[in-house]
Amino acid sequence: MFPGARMGERVGKNKCFVISEIGEPGSLPRKRADRFLHIIERAFERVAVQTGRLIRAERLDGDRGVENFMRSVVIRIMRDEFIIAVLSNRNPNAHLELGIALAAGRRVMILLEHKEDM
Repeated sequence: MFPGARMGERVGKNKCFVISEIGEPGSLPRKRADRFLHIIERAFERVAVQTGRLIRAERLDGDRGVENFMRSVVIRIMRDEFIIAVLSNRNPNAHLELGIALAAGRRVMILLEHKEDM
């Protein structure tokens, strides 16, 4: 079990938590985040074709039962098997979540739209 977990919660095998700026529906940040999520999902589809292993990429905005957002972020960072951080537009929340993941010793793949985003 991992810190902050409830009894019965399991490690998110075959799950990838996507750290990303999200933005309001229809906004430019949301469109950018959706584009990156689509790219990640397509990459995992290729992995599934080649290996037979299906990995599901998810952002937290798809989780409708979130009461305490930051607690949910930390749980996903600690639970999910993979973490990808999309650092576009220098979003402070995404950088904070990346810092939490790195401080927890998690390996993170970082994606940038432009090298200046880092």
